[in-house]
Amino acid sequence: MTALDPKKNEFTHRHTQILPGGKAIIFTVVDAGMESYNDARIELQVLGTKERKILVQGGFCPRYSPSGHIVYAKAGNLYALPFDRGKLEPTGLPVKVLEGVQMSTNTGAAYFDVSSTGALAYVPGFAEGGARTLVWVDRQGKPDALPLPPRSYLFPRVSPDGKTLVVENEGATHNLYTWDFARTVLTKLTTDGLSHAPVWMPDGKNICFRSWKAGTMTMWSMPSDQSRPEERLTTVGARQSAVSVSSDGRWLAYNQMGDMSAGQKMDAMDMGGGMEPMGTGSDIWILPLQGGDRTPRPFANKKFDEASPKFSADGKLVAYCSNEEGRPEVYVQAWPGPGWKIKLSSEGGTDPLFCRNDREIVYRNGDKMMVVPIKIAGGFEAGKPSLLWEGHYSHGLSSSCGPPGVSSANYDVTADGQRFLMVKDSGQDNGSTDIVVVLHWTEDLKRLGKDQKK
Repeated sequence: MTALDPKKNEFTHRHTQILPGGKAIIFTVVDAGMESYNDARIELQVLGTKERKILVQGGFCPRYSPSGHIVYAKAGNLYALPFDRGKLEPTGLPVKVLEGVQMSTNTGAAYFDVSSTGALAYVPGFAEGGARTLVWVDRQGKPDALPLPPRSYLFPRVSPDGKTLVVENEGATHNLYTWDFARTVLTKLTTDGLSHAPVWMPDGKNICFRSWKAGTMTMWSMPSDQSRPEERLTTVGARQSAVSVSSDGRWLAYNQMGDMSAGQKMDAMDMGGGMEPMGTGSDIWILPLQGGDRTPRPFANKKFDEASPKFSADGKLVAYCSNEEGRPEVYVQAWPGPGWKIKLSSEGGTDPLFCRNDREIVYRNGDKMMVVPIKIAGGFEAGKPSLLWEGHYSHGLSSSCGPPGVSSANYDVTADGQRFLMVKDSGQDNGSTDIVVVLHWTEDLKRLGKDQKK
Protein backbone atom coordinates (compact mmCIF):
# COMPACT_ATOMS: atom_id res chain seq x y z
CA MET A 1 0.00 0.00 0.00
CA THR A 2 2.89 2.38 0.83
CA ALA A 3 6.64 2.29 0.32
CA LEU A 4 9.35 3.85 2.47
CA ASP A 5 11.00 6.80 0.75
CA PRO A 6 14.80 6.35 0.94
CA LYS A 7 15.39 9.96 -0.11
CA LYS A 8 13.63 11.10 3.07
CA ASN A 9 15.36 8.42 5.17
CA GLU A 10 11.98 7.01 6.19
CA PHE A 11 12.05 4.39 8.93
CA THR A 12 8.48 3.17 9.37
CA HIS A 13 4.83 3.77 8.42
CA ARG A 14 2.26 3.12 11.18
CA HIS A 15 -1.22 3.85 12.57
CA THR A 16 -3.06 3.48 9.26
CA GLN A 17 -6.71 4.43 8.85
CA ILE A 18 -8.82 4.24 5.69
CA LEU A 19 -10.75 7.45 5.22
CA PRO A 20 -14.54 7.20 4.73
CA GLY A 21 -15.27 6.63 1.06
CA GLY A 22 -12.20 4.46 0.64
CA LYS A 23 -10.27 6.90 -1.55
CA ALA A 24 -7.22 7.39 0.69
CA ILE A 25 -5.42 6.36 3.83
CA ILE A 26 -3.78 8.43 6.56
CA PHE A 27 -0.82 7.20 8.58
CA THR A 28 2.20 8.14 10.71
CA VAL A 29 5.68 8.44 9.17
CA VAL A 30 8.87 8.17 11.24
CA ASP A 31 12.31 9.01 9.84
CA ALA A 32 15.44 7.15 10.89
CA GLY A 33 16.89 10.02 12.90
CA MET A 34 13.81 10.62 15.06
CA GLU A 35 13.86 9.67 18.74
CA SER A 36 10.32 10.79 19.59
CA TYR A 37 6.95 10.32 17.93
CA ASN A 38 6.34 13.99 18.68
CA ASP A 39 8.64 14.64 15.71
CA ALA A 40 6.80 12.27 13.35
CA ARG A 41 4.54 13.48 10.60
CA ILE A 42 1.10 12.50 9.36
CA GLU A 43 0.65 11.83 5.67
CA LEU A 44 -2.12 10.90 3.27
CA GLN A 45 -1.84 8.56 0.31
CA VAL A 46 -4.44 8.27 -2.44
CA LEU A 47 -5.26 4.61 -2.96
CA GLY A 48 -4.29 3.16 -6.31
CA THR A 49 -1.65 5.84 -6.82
CA LYS A 50 1.69 6.88 -5.36
CA GLU A 51 0.41 10.37 -4.58
CA ARG A 52 1.25 11.37 -1.00
CA LYS A 53 0.55 14.57 0.93
CA ILE A 54 2.00 15.78 4.23
CA LEU A 55 -0.89 16.80 6.49
CA VAL A 56 0.89 17.43 9.80
CA GLN A 57 4.54 17.97 10.67
CA GLY A 58 4.92 16.94 14.32
CA GLY A 59 2.26 14.45 15.46
CA PHE A 60 1.16 10.82 15.34
CA CYS A 61 -1.72 8.33 15.48
CA PRO A 62 -4.24 10.14 13.21
CA ARG A 63 -7.97 9.43 13.39
CA TYR A 64 -10.66 10.86 11.14
CA SER A 65 -13.52 12.68 12.87
CA PRO A 66 -16.97 12.98 11.21
CA SER A 67 -16.82 16.68 12.11
CA GLY A 68 -14.41 17.08 9.20
CA HIS A 69 -11.15 16.94 11.12
CA ILE A 70 -8.06 14.78 11.43
CA VAL A 71 -7.54 14.27 15.17
CA TYR A 72 -4.02 13.31 16.22
CA ALA A 73 -1.74 13.02 19.24
CA LYS A 74 1.28 15.00 20.38
CA ALA A 75 2.98 15.55 23.76
CA GLY A 76 0.02 14.30 25.82
CA ASN A 77 -2.59 16.36 23.95
CA LEU A 78 -5.03 15.90 21.08
CA TYR A 79 -5.07 18.27 18.13
CA ALA A 80 -7.67 18.66 15.37
CA LEU A 81 -6.79 19.59 11.78
CA PRO A 82 -9.71 20.90 9.65
CA PHE A 83 -9.95 18.58 6.65
CA ASP A 84 -11.96 18.41 3.41
CA ARG A 85 -12.75 14.74 2.81
CA GLY A 86 -13.78 15.38 -0.80
CA LYS A 87 -10.67 17.31 -1.82
CA LEU A 88 -8.43 15.26 0.53
CA GLU A 89 -6.66 18.31 1.87
CA PRO A 90 -6.52 20.50 5.00
CA THR A 91 -8.69 23.58 5.16
CA GLY A 92 -7.04 25.30 8.12
CA LEU A 93 -4.45 25.01 10.87
CA PRO A 94 -4.44 22.41 13.68
CA VAL A 95 -5.81 23.43 17.08
CA LYS A 96 -5.29 21.81 20.48
CA VAL A 97 -8.64 20.33 21.52
CA LEU A 98 -7.89 18.17 24.57
CA GLU A 99 -5.12 18.07 27.18
CA GLY A 100 -4.08 15.14 29.33
CA VAL A 101 -4.38 12.01 27.17
CA GLN A 102 -2.29 8.94 27.90
CA MET A 103 0.22 8.21 25.15
CA SER A 104 3.83 7.18 24.61
CA THR A 105 6.26 9.18 22.53
CA ASN A 106 8.45 6.04 22.55
CA THR A 107 5.97 3.62 21.03
CA GLY A 108 3.54 5.94 19.26
CA ALA A 109 0.62 4.44 21.17
CA ALA A 110 -2.08 7.00 21.90
CA TYR A 111 -5.08 5.90 23.91
CA PHE A 112 -8.01 7.55 22.15
CA ASP A 113 -10.45 6.96 19.32
CA VAL A 114 -13.27 8.83 17.58
CA SER A 115 -16.43 6.95 16.57
CA SER A 116 -18.31 7.37 13.31
CA THR A 117 -21.22 8.73 15.32
CA GLY A 118 -19.17 11.50 16.90
CA ALA A 119 -18.16 10.15 20.32
CA LEU A 120 -14.66 10.41 21.74
CA ALA A 121 -13.13 7.71 23.96
CA TYR A 122 -9.81 8.32 25.68
CA VAL A 123 -7.67 7.34 28.63
CA PRO A 124 -6.69 10.34 30.78
CA GLY A 125 -3.00 10.63 31.48
CA PHE A 126 0.16 12.09 30.05
CA ALA A 127 2.85 11.49 27.44
CA GLU A 128 5.34 8.85 28.62
CA GLY A 129 8.84 8.83 27.22
CA GLY A 130 12.23 10.44 27.65
CA ALA A 131 12.14 11.04 31.41
CA ARG A 132 14.37 8.19 32.61
CA THR A 133 17.65 8.64 34.45
CA LEU A 134 20.43 6.23 35.40
CA VAL A 135 21.19 5.88 39.09
CA TRP A 136 23.88 4.16 41.15
CA VAL A 137 22.38 2.49 44.23
CA ASP A 138 24.59 1.18 47.05
CA ARG A 139 23.90 -1.88 49.19
CA GLN A 140 21.97 0.27 51.68
CA GLY A 141 19.66 1.53 48.91
CA LYS A 142 21.15 5.05 48.73
CA PRO A 143 20.85 6.49 45.19
CA ASP A 144 23.38 8.62 43.31
CA ALA A 145 22.30 9.85 39.86
CA LEU A 146 24.67 9.69 36.90
CA PRO A 147 25.26 12.99 35.07
CA LEU A 148 23.48 11.91 31.89
CA PRO A 149 20.59 13.85 30.33
CA PRO A 150 17.14 12.28 30.85
CA ARG A 151 16.31 9.88 28.02
CA SER A 152 14.46 6.63 27.48
CA TYR A 153 17.27 4.44 28.79
CA LEU A 154 16.88 0.68 28.83
CA PHE A 155 19.10 -2.30 29.71
CA PRO A 156 22.23 -0.59 31.13
CA ARG A 157 25.33 -2.80 31.12
CA VAL A 158 28.68 -2.06 32.80
CA SER A 159 31.81 -3.23 30.94
CA PRO A 160 33.95 -5.97 32.52
CA ASP A 161 36.62 -3.42 33.52
CA GLY A 162 33.97 -1.07 34.97
CA LYS A 163 35.07 1.88 32.83
CA THR A 164 32.27 2.04 30.27
CA LEU A 165 28.51 1.71 30.14
CA VAL A 166 26.50 0.54 27.15
CA VAL A 167 22.78 1.24 27.16
CA GLU A 168 19.82 1.21 24.80
CA ASN A 169 17.87 4.39 24.15
CA GLU A 170 14.37 3.54 23.02
CA GLY A 171 11.97 5.82 21.24
CA ALA A 172 10.57 6.10 17.75
CA THR A 173 13.87 4.44 16.82
CA HIS A 174 16.18 2.33 19.00
CA ASN A 175 19.94 2.74 19.20
CA LEU A 176 22.81 1.83 21.52
CA TYR A 177 25.02 4.37 23.30
CA THR A 178 28.22 4.09 25.33
CA TRP A 179 29.09 6.28 28.32
CA ASP A 180 32.68 6.77 29.48
CA PHE A 181 32.49 7.10 33.27
CA ALA A 182 35.82 8.94 33.57
CA ARG A 183 35.42 11.31 30.61
CA THR A 184 31.63 11.68 31.02
CA VAL A 185 31.14 11.37 27.25
CA LEU A 186 28.02 9.81 25.70
CA THR A 187 28.63 8.26 22.25
CA LYS A 188 26.05 6.93 19.81
CA LEU A 189 27.10 3.40 18.90
CA THR A 190 24.44 2.39 16.37
CA THR A 191 22.47 4.54 13.95
CA ASP A 192 20.09 2.12 12.22
CA GLY A 193 17.31 2.59 14.78
CA LEU A 194 16.89 -1.19 15.08
CA SER A 195 19.28 -2.12 17.91
CA HIS A 196 18.23 -3.40 21.35
CA ALA A 197 19.40 -5.01 24.60
CA PRO A 198 23.24 -4.80 24.59
CA VAL A 199 25.47 -7.39 26.29
CA TRP A 200 29.23 -7.06 26.82
CA MET A 201 31.55 -9.79 25.60
CA PRO A 202 34.08 -10.79 28.32
CA ASP A 203 36.94 -9.11 26.40
CA GLY A 204 35.28 -5.74 27.03
CA LYS A 205 35.82 -4.82 23.39
CA ASN A 206 32.77 -6.30 21.71
CA ILE A 207 29.03 -6.08 22.31
CA CYS A 208 26.21 -8.49 21.47
CA PHE A 209 22.72 -7.16 20.85
CA ARG A 210 19.45 -7.96 19.13
CA SER A 211 18.35 -6.24 15.95
CA TRP A 212 15.49 -6.18 13.47
CA LYS A 213 17.79 -5.61 10.50
CA ALA A 214 17.16 -9.15 9.17
CA GLY A 215 13.38 -8.63 9.29
CA THR A 216 12.92 -10.27 12.69
CA MET A 217 14.74 -10.21 16.03
CA THR A 218 18.16 -11.79 15.48
CA MET A 219 21.48 -11.59 17.36
CA TRP A 220 24.48 -9.57 16.25
CA SER A 221 27.87 -8.46 17.56
CA MET A 222 30.02 -5.39 16.96
CA PRO A 223 33.16 -3.80 18.43
CA SER A 224 32.51 -1.03 20.92
CA ASP A 225 34.98 1.21 19.05
CA GLN A 226 32.99 0.75 15.79
CA SER A 227 36.15 -0.48 14.02
CA ARG A 228 34.26 -2.99 11.89
CA PRO A 229 30.66 -3.66 10.79
CA GLU A 230 28.14 -5.70 12.75
CA GLU A 231 28.12 -9.48 12.30
CA ARG A 232 25.14 -11.80 12.67
CA LEU A 233 25.85 -14.49 15.25
CA THR A 234 23.60 -17.25 13.91
CA THR A 235 21.14 -17.78 11.08
CA VAL A 236 19.36 -20.57 12.99
CA GLY A 237 16.13 -19.41 14.59
CA ALA A 238 14.55 -15.99 15.03
CA ARG A 239 12.89 -13.74 17.63
CA GLN A 240 16.02 -13.98 19.74
CA SER A 241 17.67 -11.78 22.36
CA ALA A 242 21.27 -12.18 23.60
CA VAL A 243 21.48 -12.17 27.41
CA SER A 244 24.81 -13.44 28.76
CA VAL A 245 28.23 -14.60 27.52
CA SER A 246 30.38 -17.02 29.50
CA SER A 247 33.64 -15.60 30.90
CA ASP A 248 35.75 -17.67 28.49
CA GLY A 249 33.80 -16.32 25.50
CA ARG A 250 32.73 -19.80 24.39
CA TRP A 251 28.98 -19.66 24.99
CA LEU A 252 26.15 -17.18 24.52
CA ALA A 253 22.93 -17.71 26.48
CA TYR A 254 19.87 -16.17 24.84
CA ASN A 255 16.09 -16.03 24.91
CA GLN A 256 14.07 -17.25 21.96
CA MET A 257 10.36 -16.64 21.50
CA GLY A 258 7.86 -18.96 19.87
CA ASP A 259 8.18 -22.37 18.27
CA MET A 260 11.52 -23.69 17.13
CA SER A 261 12.33 -24.11 13.49
CA ALA A 262 12.30 -27.61 12.04
CA GLY A 263 16.10 -27.59 11.95
CA GLN A 264 16.34 -26.66 15.62
CA LYS A 265 13.91 -29.40 16.58
CA MET A 266 15.98 -31.96 14.69
CA ASP A 267 19.18 -30.74 16.36
CA ALA A 268 17.52 -30.84 19.78
CA MET A 269 16.22 -34.35 19.16
CA ASP A 270 19.70 -35.50 18.20
CA MET A 271 21.14 -34.06 21.43
CA GLY A 272 18.27 -35.10 23.68
CA GLY A 273 17.95 -38.80 22.97
CA GLY A 274 15.11 -38.51 20.46
CA MET A 275 12.69 -36.56 22.67
CA GLU A 276 11.26 -33.62 20.76
CA PRO A 277 11.25 -30.50 22.98
CA MET A 278 8.21 -28.29 23.00
CA GLY A 279 8.27 -24.79 21.53
CA THR A 280 6.84 -22.30 24.02
CA GLY A 281 6.43 -18.59 24.62
CA SER A 282 10.04 -18.06 25.69
CA ASP A 283 12.85 -20.61 25.85
CA ILE A 284 16.54 -20.47 26.74
CA TRP A 285 19.14 -21.59 24.22
CA ILE A 286 22.94 -21.66 24.26
CA LEU A 287 24.94 -20.71 21.17
CA PRO A 288 28.58 -21.87 20.76
CA LEU A 289 30.74 -18.88 19.79
CA GLN A 290 33.96 -20.79 19.14
CA GLY A 291 34.95 -23.92 17.21
CA GLY A 292 33.48 -25.42 14.09
CA ASP A 293 30.06 -26.47 15.41
CA ARG A 294 27.89 -23.38 15.92
CA THR A 295 24.63 -25.29 16.38
CA PRO A 296 22.40 -23.73 19.08
CA ARG A 297 21.62 -26.03 22.00
CA PRO A 298 18.41 -26.05 24.07
CA PHE A 299 18.93 -25.31 27.76
CA ALA A 300 15.46 -24.66 29.20
CA ASN A 301 12.56 -25.12 26.81
CA LYS A 302 9.67 -26.72 28.64
CA LYS A 303 6.02 -25.74 28.22
CA PHE A 304 6.59 -22.71 30.46
CA ASP A 305 8.31 -19.36 29.97
CA GLU A 306 12.03 -19.40 30.76
CA ALA A 307 14.20 -16.33 30.28
CA SER A 308 16.94 -14.03 31.56
CA PRO A 309 19.77 -16.64 31.63
CA LYS A 310 23.03 -15.47 33.28
CA PHE A 311 26.35 -17.32 33.41
CA SER A 312 28.34 -17.50 36.63
CA ALA A 313 31.86 -16.07 36.57
CA ASP A 314 33.38 -19.56 36.31
CA GLY A 315 30.99 -20.43 33.47
CA LYS A 316 29.70 -23.61 35.13
CA LEU A 317 26.29 -22.36 36.25
CA VAL A 318 23.36 -20.57 34.67
CA ALA A 319 20.81 -18.64 36.73
CA TYR A 320 17.49 -17.92 35.07
CA CYS A 321 13.82 -17.15 35.62
CA SER A 322 10.86 -19.46 34.98
CA ASN A 323 7.13 -19.38 35.68
CA GLU A 324 6.81 -23.16 35.92
CA GLU A 325 5.34 -22.81 39.43
CA GLY A 326 2.75 -20.29 38.30
CA ARG A 327 4.74 -17.12 39.04
CA PRO A 328 8.28 -16.11 38.09
CA GLU A 329 10.95 -17.67 40.30
CA VAL A 330 14.75 -17.81 40.08
CA TYR A 331 16.60 -21.08 39.46
CA VAL A 332 20.23 -22.16 39.10
CA GLN A 333 21.25 -25.03 36.87
CA ALA A 334 24.56 -26.67 36.04
CA TRP A 335 26.14 -26.00 32.65
CA PRO A 336 26.79 -27.91 30.51
CA GLY A 337 24.04 -30.34 31.40
CA PRO A 338 22.45 -32.60 32.08
CA GLY A 339 22.83 -31.75 35.74
CA TRP A 340 21.17 -30.55 38.89
CA LYS A 341 18.75 -27.63 39.20
CA ILE A 342 18.00 -25.62 42.35
CA LYS A 343 15.32 -23.05 43.05
CA LEU A 344 16.78 -19.93 44.72
CA SER A 345 13.84 -17.59 45.32
CA SER A 346 11.03 -18.36 47.73
CA GLU A 347 8.34 -15.71 47.16
CA GLY A 348 8.82 -14.81 43.51
CA GLY A 349 11.83 -13.45 41.67
CA THR A 350 13.08 -12.12 38.35
CA ASP A 351 16.25 -10.79 36.73
CA PRO A 352 19.00 -12.86 38.43
CA LEU A 353 22.63 -11.73 38.24
CA PHE A 354 25.80 -13.33 39.58
CA CYS A 355 28.06 -10.92 41.38
CA ARG A 356 31.31 -11.52 39.54
CA ASN A 357 33.10 -13.01 42.54
CA ASP A 358 30.55 -15.87 42.41
CA ARG A 359 29.76 -15.44 46.10
CA GLU A 360 26.28 -13.99 45.66
CA ILE A 361 23.33 -14.03 43.31
CA VAL A 362 21.08 -10.99 43.32
CA TYR A 363 17.59 -10.85 41.86
CA ARG A 364 14.50 -8.65 41.93
CA ASN A 365 11.13 -9.27 43.49
CA GLY A 366 9.07 -6.23 42.57
CA ASP A 367 10.78 -3.25 44.22
CA LYS A 368 12.94 -5.50 46.40
CA MET A 369 16.55 -6.27 45.54
CA MET A 370 17.18 -9.71 47.00
CA VAL A 371 20.52 -11.44 47.65
CA VAL A 372 21.42 -15.11 48.08
CA PRO A 373 24.88 -16.13 49.32
CA ILE A 374 26.32 -19.02 47.32
CA LYS A 375 29.31 -21.31 47.46
CA ILE A 376 30.65 -23.04 44.36
CA ALA A 377 33.91 -24.73 45.42
CA GLY A 378 33.36 -28.34 46.45
CA GLY A 379 29.78 -28.41 45.20
CA PHE A 380 27.11 -25.75 44.89
CA GLU A 381 25.49 -24.45 48.06
CA ALA A 382 22.94 -21.65 48.39
CA GLY A 383 21.93 -19.71 51.48
CA LYS A 384 18.61 -18.15 52.41
CA PRO A 385 17.28 -15.26 50.28
CA SER A 386 17.26 -11.95 52.13
CA LEU A 387 16.32 -8.35 51.38
CA LEU A 388 19.29 -6.21 50.41
CA TRP A 389 17.44 -2.95 49.72
CA GLU A 390 14.13 -1.72 48.38
CA GLY A 391 13.55 0.99 45.78
CA HIS A 392 11.12 1.84 43.00
CA TYR A 393 13.05 1.42 39.74
CA SER A 394 11.99 0.42 36.23
CA HIS A 395 11.80 -3.24 35.23
CA GLY A 396 11.71 -2.37 31.54
CA LEU A 397 8.62 -4.44 30.85
CA SER A 398 6.72 -1.47 29.36
CA SER A 399 9.34 -0.81 26.71
CA SER A 400 8.18 -0.52 23.11
CA CYS A 401 10.06 -3.66 22.09
CA GLY A 402 9.92 -5.26 25.49
CA PRO A 403 12.15 -8.06 26.65
CA PRO A 404 11.09 -11.53 25.52
CA GLY A 405 10.00 -14.01 28.13
CA VAL A 406 9.06 -13.58 31.74
CA SER A 407 11.72 -10.97 32.40
CA SER A 408 15.07 -9.53 31.37
CA ALA A 409 17.31 -7.55 33.71
CA ASN A 410 16.89 -3.79 33.37
CA TYR A 411 19.82 -3.17 35.73
CA ASP A 412 23.43 -4.21 36.33
CA VAL A 413 25.76 -4.70 39.30
CA THR A 414 29.45 -3.87 39.64
CA ALA A 415 32.03 -6.67 39.81
CA ASP A 416 32.40 -6.34 43.59
CA GLY A 417 28.64 -6.36 44.13
CA GLN A 418 28.71 -3.02 45.95
CA ARG A 419 26.78 -0.82 43.49
CA PHE A 420 23.73 -1.38 41.34
CA LEU A 421 23.04 0.56 38.16
CA MET A 422 19.29 1.16 38.01
CA VAL A 423 16.87 2.95 35.66
CA LYS A 424 14.66 5.56 37.34
CA ASP A 425 11.48 6.26 35.38
CA SER A 426 9.60 9.27 36.73
CA GLY A 427 6.52 8.40 34.70
CA GLN A 428 6.17 4.68 35.28
CA ASP A 429 3.30 5.04 37.77
CA ASN A 430 1.26 7.70 36.02
CA GLY A 431 -0.89 5.41 33.91
CA SER A 432 -4.66 5.37 34.26
CA THR A 433 -7.22 2.59 34.56
CA ASP A 434 -10.14 4.79 33.49
CA ILE A 435 -11.66 5.29 30.05
CA VAL A 436 -13.60 8.49 29.46
CA VAL A 437 -16.33 8.59 26.80
CA VAL A 438 -17.57 11.96 25.58
CA LEU A 439 -20.84 11.74 23.63
CA HIS A 440 -21.45 14.16 20.75
CA TRP A 441 -17.85 15.36 21.07
CA THR A 442 -17.58 16.14 17.37
CA GLU A 443 -20.32 18.79 17.73
CA ASP A 444 -17.80 20.80 19.72
CA LEU A 445 -15.29 20.37 16.88
CA LYS A 446 -17.83 21.60 14.36
CA ARG A 447 -18.43 24.74 16.44
CA LEU A 448 -14.69 25.17 16.73
CA GLY A 449 -14.39 25.03 12.95
CA LYS A 450 -17.10 27.71 12.53
CA ASP A 451 -15.34 29.94 15.04
CA GLN A 452 -12.06 29.55 13.13
CA LYS A 453 -13.70 30.65 9.89
CA LYS A 454 -15.09 33.72 11.62
